[in-house]
Amino acid sequence: MIPASQASTLVLIKELALRLNNLMQDEFLSSRPHSEPDHDVFGKTPLSGNFLTISSGWPGLLLLFSELDRSFPEEGWDQSSHFCVLRIEEALERFELTDLSMLQGITGISFALEQGSKNLTKSGKKKTNKN
Repeated sequence: MIPASQASTLVLIKELALRLNNLMQDEFLSSRPHSEPDHDVFGKTPLSGNFLTISSGWPGLLLLFSELDRSFPEEGWDQSSHFCVLRIEEALERFELTDLSMLQGITGISFALEQGSKNLTKSGKKKTNKN
Protein backbone atom coordinates (compact mmCIF):
# COMPACT_ATOMS: atom_id res chain seq x y z
CA MET A 1 0.00 0.00 0.00
CA ILE A 2 1.33 3.41 -0.97
CA PRO A 3 1.16 6.07 1.77
CA ALA A 4 -1.26 8.92 1.05
CA SER A 5 1.51 11.53 0.70
CA GLN A 6 3.34 9.43 -1.91
CA ALA A 7 0.12 8.71 -3.77
CA SER A 8 -0.76 12.40 -3.98
CA THR A 9 2.78 13.20 -5.16
CA LEU A 10 2.50 10.52 -7.81
CA VAL A 11 -0.84 11.89 -9.01
CA LEU A 12 0.70 15.37 -9.24
CA ILE A 13 3.70 14.09 -11.21
CA LYS A 14 1.47 12.27 -13.69
CA GLU A 15 -0.81 15.29 -14.06
CA LEU A 16 2.13 17.60 -14.76
CA ALA A 17 3.63 15.11 -17.21
CA LEU A 18 0.31 14.85 -19.04
CA ARG A 19 0.11 18.64 -19.28
CA LEU A 20 3.69 18.75 -20.59
CA ASN A 21 2.87 16.04 -23.11
CA ASN A 22 -0.15 17.94 -24.42
CA LEU A 23 1.73 21.24 -24.43
CA MET A 24 4.77 19.90 -26.29
CA GLN A 25 2.66 18.27 -28.99
CA ASP A 26 0.43 21.34 -29.45
CA GLU A 27 3.42 23.69 -29.51
CA PHE A 28 5.35 21.44 -31.90
CA LEU A 29 2.47 21.26 -34.35
CA SER A 30 1.83 25.00 -34.24
CA SER A 31 5.48 26.04 -34.53
CA ARG A 32 6.68 23.87 -37.41
CA PRO A 33 8.99 25.99 -39.53
CA HIS A 34 7.54 26.91 -42.89
CA SER A 35 10.92 27.55 -44.46
CA GLU A 36 14.35 26.11 -43.90
CA PRO A 37 16.77 28.22 -41.86
CA ASP A 38 20.06 29.41 -43.32
CA HIS A 39 22.66 26.65 -43.48
CA ASP A 40 26.40 26.80 -43.04
CA VAL A 41 28.90 25.37 -45.51
CA PHE A 42 28.31 21.80 -44.32
CA GLY A 43 24.53 21.98 -44.70
CA LYS A 44 23.91 22.15 -40.97
CA THR A 45 22.41 25.02 -39.04
CA PRO A 46 24.41 26.15 -36.01
CA LEU A 47 22.48 25.18 -32.88
CA SER A 48 20.72 27.99 -31.11
CA GLY A 49 18.27 27.49 -28.31
CA ASN A 50 17.96 24.94 -25.56
CA PHE A 51 15.77 22.28 -27.12
CA LEU A 52 18.56 19.67 -27.07
CA THR A 53 19.53 20.10 -23.41
CA ILE A 54 18.60 17.87 -20.51
CA SER A 55 17.68 20.90 -18.44
CA SER A 56 15.08 22.42 -20.77
CA GLY A 57 14.74 20.43 -23.96
CA TRP A 58 13.65 17.20 -25.60
CA PRO A 59 16.25 15.00 -23.79
CA GLY A 60 14.94 16.09 -20.38
CA LEU A 61 11.37 15.38 -21.40
CA LEU A 62 12.48 12.02 -22.78
CA LEU A 63 13.97 11.13 -19.39
CA LEU A 64 10.73 12.07 -17.64
CA PHE A 65 8.48 10.12 -19.99
CA SER A 66 10.85 7.14 -20.08
CA GLU A 67 10.79 6.86 -16.30
CA LEU A 68 7.00 7.12 -16.27
CA ASP A 69 6.83 4.42 -18.95
CA ARG A 70 9.16 2.19 -16.93
CA SER A 71 7.04 2.69 -13.80
CA PHE A 72 3.60 2.57 -15.47
CA PRO A 73 3.94 0.66 -18.76
CA GLU A 74 0.19 0.23 -19.16
CA GLU A 75 -0.44 3.99 -19.26
CA GLY A 76 1.07 4.67 -22.69
CA TRP A 77 3.95 6.96 -21.73
CA ASP A 78 6.06 5.21 -24.38
CA GLN A 79 4.16 7.23 -27.01
CA SER A 80 5.41 10.44 -25.40
CA SER A 81 8.93 9.02 -25.19
CA HIS A 82 8.83 8.10 -28.86
CA PHE A 83 7.66 11.61 -29.77
CA CYS A 84 10.70 13.04 -27.95
CA VAL A 85 13.07 10.61 -29.68
CA LEU A 86 11.73 11.71 -33.07
CA ARG A 87 12.20 15.39 -32.18
CA ILE A 88 15.78 14.74 -31.01
CA GLU A 89 16.56 12.79 -34.17
CA GLU A 90 15.09 15.55 -36.34
CA ALA A 91 17.11 18.21 -34.51
CA LEU A 92 20.35 16.23 -34.78
CA GLU A 93 19.87 15.96 -38.53
CA ARG A 94 19.33 19.72 -38.89
CA PHE A 95 21.66 21.27 -36.35
CA GLU A 96 25.36 21.16 -35.66
CA LEU A 97 26.12 20.12 -32.09
CA THR A 98 29.68 20.39 -30.81
CA ASP A 99 29.17 20.46 -27.03
CA LEU A 100 30.18 17.20 -25.35
CA SER A 101 28.75 17.99 -21.91
CA MET A 102 26.14 16.06 -19.97
CA LEU A 103 23.61 18.85 -19.51
CA GLN A 104 23.90 20.67 -22.83
CA GLY A 105 25.62 18.33 -25.22
CA ILE A 106 26.05 15.01 -26.91
CA THR A 107 26.66 13.07 -23.67
CA GLY A 108 23.31 14.12 -22.23
CA ILE A 109 21.49 13.42 -25.47
CA SER A 110 23.08 9.96 -25.66
CA PHE A 111 22.11 9.22 -22.06
CA ALA A 112 18.50 10.30 -22.65
CA LEU A 113 18.26 8.23 -25.85
CA GLU A 114 19.68 5.19 -24.07
CA GLN A 115 17.10 5.54 -21.30
CA GLY A 116 14.36 6.15 -23.86
CA SER A 117 15.27 2.96 -25.65
CA LYS A 118 14.63 0.99 -22.44
CA ASN A 119 18.35 0.47 -21.94
CA LEU A 120 18.90 -0.35 -25.60
CA THR A 121 16.29 -3.11 -25.69
CA LYS A 122 14.18 -1.22 -28.23
CA SER A 123 15.66 -0.84 -31.68
CA GLY A 124 14.58 1.76 -34.17
CA LYS A 125 14.16 1.25 -37.87
CA LYS A 126 16.29 4.25 -38.68
CA LYS A 127 19.97 4.16 -37.78
CA THR A 128 22.03 7.33 -37.69
CA ASN A 129 25.77 7.63 -38.00
CA LYS A 130 26.69 10.29 -35.45
CA ASN A 131 30.19 10.60 -33.98
